[in-house]
Amino acid sequence: MSDRARVRRLIDALDRDTVADAVLQALRASRGLDGHSSAEPRAGNPRWTAVPPLVRDHVRMFTRMLHSGEQPTRAELRALVRQAAAASQSPVEELLRSYRVAAEAASRAVRSAAGAEDLAAVVTVTEEMMAYVNLTTAAIVQASLDDRDLRRSERERRFRRLFDALDGAAALTADLVELADDIGLSTNGPYLPFTAARRDGSAADHARLAAELTAAGGVLAFSEGTRIDGICRSQSALELLAGLDEVAVAVGPPASRGRLGAACHDLHVVIDVAMRRGRTGQIGLADFAPEVLVELCPEVSDALAARVYDPLPDDLRATLHALVAYGFDRTATAATLHIHRNTLLYRLGRIEERLGLDLSRAADQVAIYLATLRHDRARETTPPPPVTPPPGTHRAPPAGSDPPRLRPPSSSGPRAPHPHEVALAAGDRTGTPTRLVVRAGER
Repeated sequence: MSDRARVRRLIDALDRDTVADAVLQALRASRGLDGHSSAEPRAGNPRWTAVPPLVRDHVRMFTRMLHSGEQPTRAELRALVRQAAAASQSPVEELLRSYRVAAEAASRAVRSAAGAEDLAAVVTVTEEMMAYVNLTTAAIVQASLDDRDLRRSERERRFRRLFDALDGAAALTADLVELADDIGLSTNGPYLPFTAARRDGSAADHARLAAELTAAGGVLAFSEGTRIDGICRSQSALELLAGLDEVAVAVGPPASRGRLGAACHDLHVVIDVAMRRGRTGQIGLADFAPEVLVELCPEVSDALAARVYDPLPDDLRATLHALVAYGFDRTATAATLHIHRNTLLYRLGRIEERLGLDLSRAADQVAIYLATLRHDRARETTPPPPVTPPPGTHRAPPAGSDPPRLRPPSSSGPRAPHPHEVALAAGDRTGTPTRLVVRAGER
């Protein structure tokens, strides 16, 4: 006879009601499903009246599993554990303990009913019982997590409704006024909008952090995916964030009704740029002003990037990109590209001709710098890595170092061309056209 056949014979010989009664007796002798000690009266307890049918449903489901060899579906388990949670109204730990008590009682009942020839079947039933308990406890934990997420989501929705009401996008109803009073926030502005983010934090991490901020009082905070938005009356209310590692926070200027949502949207950009740049802690609004301006005006920035980079072939794009990366420093750029300075000057002349821009003019440098920021952001590229500079060059970074970040144009800018300079096209030893600069009157 196969193991499964022995198990079926044993189960068929069992009285399911006897097993269920043994489980109920064990639960009554402990802190059962309703969370009361055995010394406390259970008569008339509506929660305990729901337990016997629930136990019998579990016995039927388990014996069905033993007969078929197939585990119950997730939906069936979730339905039973939700009934158990509703009946007990106990903490998850108490509910899990009750299931362990029930499993031990059921195993004892099976062993008591088994004969000598059923020893192998009893071992199999005990193993299957442990597997069933593992499935059930996993369903209990998951249901608890789902319920907690549901409660958190509902709380976040209420906080978002309050934020919209304070911003004028929704009605400030009586329940929202009460909610504002509960969290210690006045319904009269202005407020300090803020946005925060934790590096590599999940949505659940941000939801927990938002809940901690709001619980501290004087702050309305709610998670927006992997960011936190909120408002407060004073920056001291955000002291909790200051002590956390890997968290960046940006606080905007005071904003009143009708401006809160827009202010938080702008702060999103500030925080996103800070995260990409690896910055945490307090982030000033002007810390990444060029990048933020580019992100806030995508249509203008895209047009500017196309205006600067589309007319250039790949070699001139790389040259211009390196020039911007080194703050328009031509000596450092030539060393990084490992070309002669005159070769660089020739290429820059070609760039100026194609773009109609003057690389020595401050306004054109700023336009090119902003265009390069958008060009890199759209393509998620980085500046070209440095190479070994020619001997005697001290301004380029050493080989193997990290690529430089884009540097804004120098306030002094590169040297303006001499009015009597003329460019002569010639070839260097590698055959690359070189821009030779000769001053009138010099030999």
